[in-house]
Amino acid sequence: MGIKETIKRVLLKTLPEPVLRPLKKAYLARAYRNVKPEDLRDAPVVPLLIGPGACALDIGSSVGYYAKVFSDLVGPTGKVHVFEPLPQSFEILQSNMERWKRDNAELHPVAVSDRSETVTMSIPKKSSGGEDYYEARITGQDKDDDHLYVQVKTVTLDSLFHDAAHPLHFIKVDAMGNELPCIEGARAVIERDAPAFLIAFYSNPNHEGSDGARVFEILTGEFGYGIYWFDGKQLHPWKPGKSSYRYFFLKPGHVRTLEAKGILAAAGPAA
Repeated sequence: MGIKETIKRVLLKTLPEPVLRPLKKAYLARAYRNVKPEDLRDAPVVPLLIGPGACALDIGSSVGYYAKVFSDLVGPTGKVHVFEPLPQSFEILQSNMERWKRDNAELHPVAVSDRSETVTMSIPKKSSGGEDYYEARITGQDKDDDHLYVQVKTVTLDSLFHDAAHPLHFIKVDAMGNELPCIEGARAVIERDAPAFLIAFYSNPNHEGSDGARVFEILTGEFGYGIYWFDGKQLHPWKPGKSSYRYFFLKPGHVRTLEAKGILAAAGPAA
């Protein structure tokens, strides 16, 4: 273990959270302030699906990496709705967006789900000290000493956007296993707006009966989306058995846009 890592572990274990928090805010604001669309792991796909004046959602934003890029893409005439339920992460997210002057972003300190209620989220404790907020998730299990627990509120996209003045164009979901409830609670806005999706899966959609498989069934069978995965250069239509962590769900109009830019490795679903 290097000297820097040793110092980091000591500080995480000894410094109180009120002291660590402003240090984290300053560090993350500097680390991400210059991130651009081309820096995303999903570049160049995302910038072709979010244009000036669009409305984009970042569900499970953490500290605002994607939210900042979405804000740049939609511009001053667009809107970004940013969701982060963990109070500790939301505080940093809010600080970042203020430092970056993201006036077109609206922040929501809630989890997105299939109902409005209060739920428990568990945050694993690191052996090196501190908590691993990137692995936090909604839980119904008994509490133990290896996790920190917080109460958070949930909301559905249908309840939040049922009378929205502008359509939703793009929705990114990274909800740590809660992706199925996110979709279940968004049926009305999906039917109305047909947004493009980028969803991170924590349940293998190739496993029959899994939550991931159910998301595939809903978006393809009920709403007519095609499924695609990105190899770092091009999008490929998904085939059963192909496993990826993140998938794009696209309507024919999205596919035509990407085909025109040469992003698709093969022809997409017919219009």
